[in-house]
Amino acid sequence: MTQDSRLNSTSGCALMGGALLAVFFMLHHPSTSSDQLGAALVEIRNEGRVSAWVHGMLLAVMIGIWFGTYGLTRRLGNDRALPVLAFMLFGLGTLAYCVAAMVSGFIVPWIGVGFADTAPQMMEQARSLLRLSGIANQAFANAGLVGTSGGILCWSVALLTRQSWARWVGVPVSYTHLTLPTITSGC
Repeated sequence: MTQDSRLNSTSGCALMGGALLAVFFMLHHPSTSSDQLGAALVEIRNEGRVSAWVHGMLLAVMIGIWFGTYGLTRRLGNDRALPVLAFMLFGLGTLAYCVAAMVSGFIVPWIGVGFADTAPQMMEQARSLLRLSGIANQAFANAGLVGTSGGILCWSVALLTRQSWARWVGVPVSYTHLTLPTITSGC
């Protein structure tokens, strides 16, 4: 097996395995069920280790998927502008997703630890910190969606320019990534 075929196999496994692992870990993503701030802070504190573990694993999975896209980029031509742009956009999106995961998985649980058993006059500070964390999480998650979708769109267009049956894979993927960000943003 040549070095290139090993890289292709490894990156393909990283893409497929990463997609499956991402779904698996998202199924274990903790959430709070309480509408009351004090009770929610206790839930956040109690689920802190699970949250850190799940988000830590998702960070590793996202980096693994990004590694997999390197093989895809090489396969589509790392001397061509569109696949390289795709790799860069996907990487920026991955970085944004990583920041969102760090906010949710590590900062929010520390807020729960710090404020779960605090005096009532400190609850407004906790509420403000949780709101700020939520805003940061959503901003970076949305940036991640735009970046990774832009990368996938560029790879899809690069596939369309190929002279093989694989170019037809680019048609539905291109359409999906043109419409998905609009649908999910509520526009």
